[in-house]
Amino acid sequence: MPATSLLITCGFSKFRYAVAVASGTAKGELRLKTWPNDPIVIDFDGRSYRIDYARTRDGFVADDFRFSLVDGNGETLASADKVKRKHDYVANLHGTTFRFEKRAGLFSLRYALLDDTGREVGTLAETTGFTLWKRSFRFDLPASVDGPTGLFLFFLAVNLHFR
Repeated sequence: MPATSLLITCGFSKFRYAVAVASGTAKGELRLKTWPNDPIVIDFDGRSYRIDYARTRDGFVADDFRFSLVDGNGETLASADKVKRKHDYVANLHGTTFRFEKRAGLFSLRYALLDDTGREVGTLAETTGFTLWKRSFRFDLPASVDGPTGLFLFFLAVNLHFR
């Protein structure tokens, strides 16, 4: 049983994702860049966070980046590095290491959150069905991962999947 379940929806644009908890109560949103100098922002429970990034490897087709979740005071709360040649991330969330792995899905987005022993502790699944107009997701998180950090992980999956 997950400690927290986030319900995430977006419209056709894929630049704004609305977030609610399992009860349906709205909690905030994830806003992606629409212009080159725009920040990537998470608003959750009245607090703002940003996602920073730095290039770690120049690739022939695509570059690799290290992403960081930063709070309003400039403190880094979480960071993640892409695993080479995979659609996976190794994430350090509040001092705990997790692996965020892509799972097989024919037309949908699916990821598993694994702890340092390889045990699955969370899941991200697209619940939309087959449509491109409006997408919805369910992210079941363990107690050690809070809402803003869960949205940070969701951003990582979306960034790889739709890039």
